[in-house]
Amino acid sequence: MSNPADVSLFGVLVRDVEPRAKDLNKRAKALGEGCPATTSIELRAIYLPENTICSLGKLVAKRKVG
Repeated sequence: MSNPADVSLFGVLVRDVEPRAKDLNKRAKALGEGCPATTSIELRAIYLPENTICSLGKLVAKRKVG
């Protein structure tokens, strides 16, 4: 890299709770502390229906077979 401070950070948060803006805001602020101005940070959140993450694997397997 010609400029090691020129970095992009991308993150995905997957949760099965009610969406809350602070979920990403808090993480973005913590990640951005001390970063050079040329650093870009992009965070995305995927909110699934409540309490579905535990059964996600079974659901995917069921759909794959069917």
